[in-house]
Amino acid sequence: MAFNLPDDAGSATDDAHLQQTLDEALRLWGFERAGEPEPIADSVNNANFKVPTDHGNRFVRIHRRSRSRERLELEQRIIAWIGPRGIPVNPPLPSNDGRTLRSVGGRFVSVYPWLDVRTFRVPGLDQNAAAMLGGLLGRLQSTLVHLDDPALTTCPIARPWDTEASIEALSRVDDLIRYYPSPGEWRLEVQRTLRYKLGLLESAEARPYTLFDDLPHQPCHGDFHERNVLLDSEGRLVAVTDWEMAGRMPRLFELVQSLTWLHLLDQPDEMESYLGAYAENAPIGAAHIPRAVDMWWQASLHNTWAFTEVFVRGDRSAGRFFAENDRHLRRFADPAFRTDLAERIARFAG
Repeated sequence: MAFNLPDDAGSATDDAHLQQTLDEALRLWGFERAGEPEPIADSVNNANFKVPTDHGNRFVRIHRRSRSRERLELEQRIIAWIGPRGIPVNPPLPSNDGRTLRSVGGRFVSVYPWLDVRTFRVPGLDQNAAAMLGGLLGRLQSTLVHLDDPALTTCPIARPWDTEASIEALSRVDDLIRYYPSPGEWRLEVQRTLRYKLGLLESAEARPYTLFDDLPHQPCHGDFHERNVLLDSEGRLVAVTDWEMAGRMPRLFELVQSLTWLHLLDQPDEMESYLGAYAENAPIGAAHIPRAVDMWWQASLHNTWAFTEVFVRGDRSAGRFFAENDRHLRRFADPAFRTDLAERIARFAG
């Protein structure tokens, strides 16, 4: 399916306001802009930029409006906590008054050192890359289990879902597409996958969160995928980034999530390398595996984020996930697939 969104260019007014925001922010950190800001292509939730300054390049993040100060401060506390415990990170720089989070023009901004790095690309991880990432996720979870921060709540993607609320959200988007004067092929493609999901939610396939809420939770990264693992030119780990989704969730839920996001479900040999390295760093409890797989399936089924972001909030960047999410949803809808996946993970249980 083709889910490409139209590419609407920003206005000159938007560009001028952006540069003003960046300039004001940089001055709070004692920098002056020395060239044109370069947007980071893979940014989804925030506006991220590589900005040349009189002190070299800097990574500037303009946080999305929905992120509260408390949540952003929690993210930065986690970075400060885990760095000394053997997980490489890229901590935010202090501004002129020592704070690492500042408000500029009604938006929170943070500034980081610029790292000349690369990331893995998926699909297509080889076995060495898969083993590195699997071992890293195991290390992350084994380290984070000791994090004790009272502000840490359930990770957004693992929060209790409400079937009726999901149906209502998708039905609203369905109406928006249906009454669009000239929807175009991309909206019609999105509508087809939306209606497939709606059909499942309105059937006996939908299960309540209460079936899974007794699975043991622990602090997790929450957004573990290849774009958040930074490497040097030799392929060595430089930093784990983007901790804004960190929260409490079942360990094996995050494991299944990572297998899905890294496209390892299509690569059996690489998935075995990933699971083997993961199990060396974080034990896999066989008893929880089937329910963790089913919980991921139900969380994915009830997740309406991309549809709401694009059609209600107007954030085009989320549209890149429609095709991928649809493919994964159709696969996990097959009970035989879920059973097979649970059995494959169980081979590495301790």
